[in-house]
Amino acid sequence: MVSLNIIIPCHIDNLKRIDKFCKCIMSLINQTHQADILISIGFTSSQLKPLFTRTMQSNEIEKYPHISLYYHDQPKSQFEHFHFLSQYIKSDYVLFCDNDDMYTIKRVEKFYNLIKSDEQNHSIYLEKQEYFNPSYNEYPMHVVKATVFKEFLDKAKKWHYHKYCDMLFSKYLQNKYYENDTITVNDKLYLYIKSNDDSSITSRNRRRNQNKGTTVVSTYEDLQKYWDEQYMIMKDNLFVIMITNPTLNIDLCIKEMMGPNYENNCKLMPSRIHAELTHDHEYKTQHLLPLIN
Repeated sequence: MVSLNIIIPCHIDNLKRIDKFCKCIMSLINQTHQADILISIGFTSSQLKPLFTRTMQSNEIEKYPHISLYYHDQPKSQFEHFHFLSQYIKSDYVLFCDNDDMYTIKRVEKFYNLIKSDEQNHSIYLEKQEYFNPSYNEYPMHVVKATVFKEFLDKAKKWHYHKYCDMLFSKYLQNKYYENDTITVNDKLYLYIKSNDDSSITSRNRRRNQNKGTTVVSTYEDLQKYWDEQYMIMKDNLFVIMITNPTLNIDLCIKEMMGPNYENNCKLMPSRIHAELTHDHEYKTQHLLPLIN
């Protein structure tokens, strides 16, 4: 008998998120095959928690014995939620769902039957949707052996805090398992709907990336202010660039980050910024890249 867990990291920062989560959880409750659901929930303000819990009570979410809700008074990153939930995972395989996405009604059944009939006992089952980049599949598309998932959590402890740790996880699965230990499914079973939500983290990141390199600076003072405001964003971008292009040196990474104004901005870059980014690149080369190489 194959056992499955669905795990959900839930970040509630506004009332719309509560409504979206209700739609998400109902899509999981209504599955034609039942899987135990583990949900870790954090809040950006104390006012949101009672509103959330009352909504759960009014929708009778807590009456379902296969749903476990774990509340935190402080916000957690996505993979900090996963790390917390890992102690409660007792299944053979793990499915994922972001708290503002949904499953089609037979998604769990589809993967349950696939895993049950798989004599080779693969580690990864991948839903390959047509609109995703063939070189990169987002982590909710994967159904993963629980042992593989816990192994990654242990190896990637340094990066749980990072908002792009999900990209690291996806690249880890791609590089370690795609060639010989993965079965793909060409069905649209996961409804990835947050891309249409202007308030979502994904949408905010997309808008930011669309504007990458469009800020024009012409003086040293302007550049100092620009880098002081953008430095943490650049560190995040460096994380992404190094995962997607692990062979790039620091100067090519900076060129990628600066976009079309690279030539102008690079001439005016404060030396301290280059030194800090170089140090960060060296650290990530030593501690990040071994996870995906």
